[in-house]
Amino acid sequence: MDRESARSLDRGIRLSIALSSVPYAEKERLIMEGRAPYLGRSGVRDYQDALDMITKAGAKVAAVGDSEYPEQLYRMESPPMVLYYRGDLSLLYRPCIAIVGSRDCSEYGRFAARATSSAVSRLGACVVSGGARGVDSEAHLAALYNEGKTACILGCGVDVAYPSENRRLFSLIAENGVLLSEYPPGFKPKKWTFPMRNRIIAALASAVVVAEAREKSGSLHTAAYAEEWNRRVYAVPGDIRSEGSKGVHQLIQMGARLLSHPSELVLDMISADPGCVGWRLEDLGLLGIPVEKSFLSRITGLKQETFESNIQMTDKPFIVESAGDSRIIFRKR
Repeated sequence: MDRESARSLDRGIRLSIALSSVPYAEKERLIMEGRAPYLGRSGVRDYQDALDMITKAGAKVAAVGDSEYPEQLYRMESPPMVLYYRGDLSLLYRPCIAIVGSRDCSEYGRFAARATSSAVSRLGACVVSGGARGVDSEAHLAALYNEGKTACILGCGVDVAYPSENRRLFSLIAENGVLLSEYPPGFKPKKWTFPMRNRIIAALASAVVVAEAREKSGSLHTAAYAEEWNRRVYAVPGDIRSEGSKGVHQLIQMGARLLSHPSELVLDMISADPGCVGWRLEDLGLLGIPVEKSFLSRITGLKQETFESNIQMTDKPFIVESAGDSRIIFRKR
């Protein structure tokens, strides 16, 4: 997908292309040629119906080429032409960590998902997962519990509660994070939509953590996409007697990093992007306010010496200023 060609088009034309029923290859061609599809009378009616349905669902739409469209997705061979969302799509511009795993996970898998999600959300990352039972739900809930941010990528419309027991969770995510789908409002989940959803999860994240997975788990598809797009893949080792550990052990054998404790991922994150702490301070309303380094250590879970050795390397979008021997100030650039 040529993002510059898409960005140069009038948004109305891009949106009409994205929401049209023509095949994906035809949509790409229309964007490259810079012309709107021929809709006809019925097509115009369908286009208006689609816009009305989006509004009725309380959703918004980001078409390819829009400023709010996530940059990470342009690296995909065939990025979604349109994204439907409820919540704050800008959260995907901060560091994103995907946490995925089995629906029928063990208590150990739930613990691994909660511990990892808590650690990275306290550092300011957006926790990305798929809203399914088990590991996904635990990852979302832990991020929310820690006053962090989370993105839920759905295999159905953003107004469809699947699974139904997660209806309340989806409402919380829409209020404190973002619900996202490439499928229009009202679209019911299909067997094939979940692998398609997994590719978006992998593309959005800088790293994918598989907390627990059987040998043929869909989480392995997410890990495969991540590997293809040069994302880091972490696997939490499990009980060698458990079927739920076979998938993660297979990933480790194939080269995924063994994650023996969430602190290992946190250290990798702070080394790669020290500025992620600024997002945490923004979440807590502390940007532009002098804060004690010891306090930052407590709210992020980082040792103070680790924090101090990395923080001066902070790059965009934050500036770090000294406010005395023991205090610093984070500001947005």
